[in-house]
This record gives sequence, C-alpha cells and structure tokens, in this order.
Amino acid sequence: MEKIADLLTKFMISESSSENLDYEVCKFGLLMAIEVAINTVIALCISFLLGMFRYGILFLTFFSLLRAFAGGVHLERFWSCTVLSGMVLSTVLLIAKYAVIPSIFSFALCLVMGILIFIVGPIDDKNRRISSDERCIFYRRLVYVLLFLVFTSALGVILDANRLAFIVSLTMGVFHIVQIIGKNKNMKLLEQ
Repeated sequence: MEKIADLLTKFMISESSSENLDYEVCKFGLLMAIEVAINTVIALCISFLLGMFRYGILFLTFFSLLRAFAGGVHLERFWSCTVLSGMVLSTVLLIAKYAVIPSIFSFALCLVMGILIFIVGPIDDKNRRISSDERCIFYRRLVYVLLFLVFTSALGVILDANRLAFIVSLTMGVFHIVQIIGKNKNMKLLEQ
C-alpha cells in the first residue's frame, strides 16, 4: 500500500500547478485514505455476507463516533488492524443476530458502558498527545456522542427494537474494551 500511495503522490505532485504540495503530507493523506477505503469495503462485505448490513453500518457509525473523541488502541501494522477489526465486527454482528436480549437490559448495559467510557475518557497516543484544552473539547464532544447513543438505545426500547438497543450496547462494550487496552498500552509506552 505504501508503494501505491507513493506512486499516487508522485503523480499528484507532477500534475499539480501548485508548488506548495508537501510530498510527505500528501503521501500520508493518500495512505490513510486507501487504508480507510479498504477497511470500509471489507466491513461492508462482512456485514452484507452475514445478512446484517444495516446493523453493520450502525456499528461502524457508532464505533467511529466514539473512536473520534475517545481514542483507543492503535496497532502497529495495517493488516493487524484490518484482521482484528474484521473479527470484532463479525463477532458483534453474529452476537446481535443470534442472541435475544430484552431491550431494557440492553439499555441498562448502554448506561453502564456510557459511564465507564466517560470515566476512562479520551486516550492519549504516543504519536498524538492530547493537550489539556483538547482533552476538555474531546470530553464535551464525547458527552454528546454518549447522549446520542443512550438516546438511540432508549429509542430501541420505546420502539421495541431489541436488536437496535443491543447493537448500541455491544458497540459501547467493545469500544470500552478497546479504550482500556489503548490506555494500558499507552501507559506502558510512556513508562519506557
């Protein structure tokens, strides 16, 4: 993938009329776009093959919102992340498909997970330290995301949509695990 990003970057710079393009910045942006596109296609294919396309999209949306403002674990290699993400998505969708959980239980689990996610809060990364100002901003946005997820779960209870409430609580549970792993990994890295 690095080679593809490298070729595309060289092409963009050679065809650009602007002299302000930074090679490394362009290459990094293209590499990230390629990685996100590949992971999205794989996730949508998994969701479709499991007959849970809508819930796969919901999981990805909810998880991405949480990840944007609370961080989590970052694996060193792209393919490690892709394989682990595919396994997690498959597991969550299979549990949501075959387990029958009352929506009120899912809602209660959602509340507990929301509190735990808030307590752990935004996670620093060795490559991206969070300043105190950014931490305040991320906490505020995280509260909005958590309120949205609790509202969505409550909607599942009101509409008797058990699977909707369950996918919200599963997403929050999985995210909290990712958040804890990320926090522990980053603390170990900072101690070195």
